[in-house]
Parts: sequence; structure tokens; C-alpha cells
Amino acid sequence: MVVKLVVGGLTLRVISYYVPQVGLGEEVKRQFWEDLDKVVHSILGTENIFNGGEFNGHIGANAGGYDNVHGGFRFGDMNERGTSLLDFARAFDLVVANSSFPKREEHLVTFRSTVAKTQKNYLLCRKCDRGLCMDCKVIPMPSAKAPVPIEVDIESRQMHPYHLRLQSFHQSQDEKERQGQDRKNYRSTGYDKNW
Repeated sequence: MVVKLVVGGLTLRVISYYVPQVGLGEEVKRQFWEDLDKVVHSILGTENIFNGGEFNGHIGANAGGYDNVHGGFRFGDMNERGTSLLDFARAFDLVVANSSFPKREEHLVTFRSTVAKTQKNYLLCRKCDRGLCMDCKVIPMPSAKAPVPIEVDIESRQMHPYHLRLQSFHQSQDEKERQGQDRKNYRSTGYDKNW
């Protein structure tokens, strides 16, 4: 989903999505990244991008060769899906905004259960817009099924500081199937027609 906000002379494009899970086929994952590539390419260079969602990957605490996109303040170990996210960020000259600020663990972990705690929700913005993002953190939620809000403080010379809150939801299988059908319908009508 892409939302366009115009606030105080600043145009923001907020992109929200849910990356396919591990158990899905490679074709589904490849199609997701191609679709996201098209959406990001369609946004004018003069517009600010805040690109966030549940990536189902881990970028890890160590930047591991991705110093230009990874701020070094994260949680856990990097995995293959995290590497895909960092490669995507590098390709589009983006930075993982919520890796740029030191936080307590409860403001890093986006999924917690009795056996694991992970961070798989990230917010990306253009490197040139990094200065707009004054802070970025996860808001702790009481339930693993609750939405995971990521709060961002944005400040610009043209406007007063404000908060932008994005939420990622854990979905049931029925919701995932419906989302897949919506995505097929969306592709068949075309990006421009949906605006």
C-alpha cells in the first residue's frame, strides 16, 4: 500500500507491506521484490519515501559490510532475508532508519513469544532524507498477535515536528490468501489506475 501525504510543503510517500514468509515458494518472493521495485521506481526523486513493513528477515546487530545502509543499532543475527533487505536498500540508496538510533531491547523487538524474540519490522528512507528522521522505535505491545507499531519522529525546516506511526499486523492464513488475491487484482488494473 502506498499513501501520499503532503504536510507543510513536504511530500511523503509511505509504503507499507508484508514480505512473503519462509515457507512460500521462491517465485512468490521474487514477484514481491519485483513489485516493490516497481513501486519505489515510480516515486519521484523530489518526494520523500518512508518504506516500512514486516520483512520476515533479520538485519542483525552487526552491519556486516552494509555500513552505508545499516546504522549498527539492531538486534540478533543477520539472515538471508535480512541480506535481501539490505541489498534492496543499497540498490535504491535507502537506509534502515530504525537501525540508526540506539534503543533498549523492548524498543527493538517486534515479535516475542515464549521461545523467541526477534526483530523483523523495519523502516527505510532515502539516505538524503535521513536528517528528517529524528527518532524511530518499536512501541512494545502486550500480545504477540497485536499490531506492531513503529513510531517515527520527522522534522523539517518547512514544518513542525510530528509523529508518524506505521503498524504491521500478524495475519491469519485467510487474510494472507485474500491479500494475495488483492495483489493479483491490483497488478491487473495497474499502479496508475489505482491512484
